[in-house]
Amino acid sequence: MTRVVAAWLATLAFAVLTAGSCSIHHRSDALACTNNRDCTEPGSKCEDGVCTQPNGPGADAPRPDAKLPPDASAPVCPPECTSCNVNTMRCEIDCASPSVDCTKRITCPTGWDCDIACSGNQQCRAGVDCQKSRSCNVTCSGTASCRNVGCGPGPCNVQCTGQDACRTVACGPSCRCDVGCSGAARCENVSCPDFLCGTFEGGCSSQFFGCSSQCP
Repeated sequence: MTRVVAAWLATLAFAVLTAGSCSIHHRSDALACTNNRDCTEPGSKCEDGVCTQPNGPGADAPRPDAKLPPDASAPVCPPECTSCNVNTMRCEIDCASPSVDCTKRITCPTGWDCDIACSGNQQCRAGVDCQKSRSCNVTCSGTASCRNVGCGPGPCNVQCTGQDACRTVACGPSCRCDVGCSGAARCENVSCPDFLCGTFEGGCSSQFFGCSSQCP
């Protein structure tokens, strides 16, 4: 009799456990979907076969594959530059780049070191303004390139190699100004910091004896 009771109790326990396991409701099954109509919670959507929960835990957390917005506080290049190094504040303005219009006046950003390349014909003829720069290097290799180049108080180096290049270059208050003229460069109306800095080619050299070229 005891064996019969024990067998009956075992059968009953198995039945209870089986019934309980069949009644378990998995939340993931409830969130399964094929389209937005399967998602009953307001604001939820069907994404990747699962209903999103806009008000649930982690609702504001970005998806692993989501693209984060750019950091608005990150330093960027000044708009005048075609490329730059924001750490050293060095700006490159390359007239060969389609991002800059070198038929207009070229301006070096205030407090920056600039490398300006006027390589195309008649580029930088509307003026090159380096008056507020920390330093400027200007290359005038294009035919009839560079007019009205104005240097600032920092070092200024203008190299004229293009045919008829460089008309009106003002060293102004530059602490060290060099204007190189070679080949068929025009080098017309070039003003050096001192008459002792003038070259026979019409440029300026800070290397001449007596030429003031003291930079901080």
